[in-house]
Amino acid sequence: MKNTDECKFISSKFPIGYNYSENNSLFFFQQIRFKTMRLLFFISLIILFAACKKDNTTAQTAPSYKIATVSEIGNSVNANYTFSYDDSGRISQIVSIGLDPFTKTFSYKGDTIYVTIHEGAHASNAIITLNSFKLISTRNITFQQSVNDVSYNYDASGQIVSLTAQAGSYTYPAITYTTTNGDITNTTSQGVSDTTTYFTEKTSVIGNLDDFYQLLTYGAFYYRNKHLKKSYESGSNKTDYSYSFDSEGKIISVVTSYNLGAAPYTTNFTYTKQ
Repeated sequence: MKNTDECKFISSKFPIGYNYSENNSLFFFQQIRFKTMRLLFFISLIILFAACKKDNTTAQTAPSYKIATVSEIGNSVNANYTFSYDDSGRISQIVSIGLDPFTKTFSYKGDTIYVTIHEGAHASNAIITLNSFKLISTRNITFQQSVNDVSYNYDASGQIVSLTAQAGSYTYPAITYTTTNGDITNTTSQGVSDTTTYFTEKTSVIGNLDDFYQLLTYGAFYYRNKHLKKSYESGSNKTDYSYSFDSEGKIISVVTSYNLGAAPYTTNFTYTKQ
């Protein structure tokens, strides 16, 4: 950063004092010297003005956006969600109206997230812990009299490798994940594998469904795909995804369609600046 006094100095008169007389034999030499120094002075002014301008200009950064509202319409789906955030930009509340109304609140302590679903007889609580990658490490869910524990396992680079879950004494079959070029391409459980393809030319941005559903459920992530999902295949079922974007590149709608006759539905997003 340039010194403030140095920046102010450029507005004062440059202290050049040339006392000469036309009768002085050094007159012409001093004229040349004066013009040379005057040129150097103006060059220094330009450089100093540029430095001061650069140092006093606040860097312009792109605004950060958060999901404000989401609506899901079509295929017997009618849901609307409103997201609220705390002063740190973390989700503090999600309110759902429509076919499945609920209010979900989030609170935080270090790397632990406390989630409460206020849904009458279906009320539940979850405690989520994050690892050093700030991804979900464990999730403990209490629903009525049952307690479920879910563990997430990662490789050294922070990519999800497997998920295990237990309810009381019962252990669910593990789910394993295959990641290719930063995207989960296969999930396998009990020998059955599902396949996901991606638009490799489209970088994942806010409004992608993978991120949305994780935030809706957990308020955090256990994976972050690098690209936008193109299709998902499970057995004979195939789901395709198409996207619309606003002028800033944010997703404003996703159309989910199916190959077996089910009607498509659209997920619409609005955003708030943080």
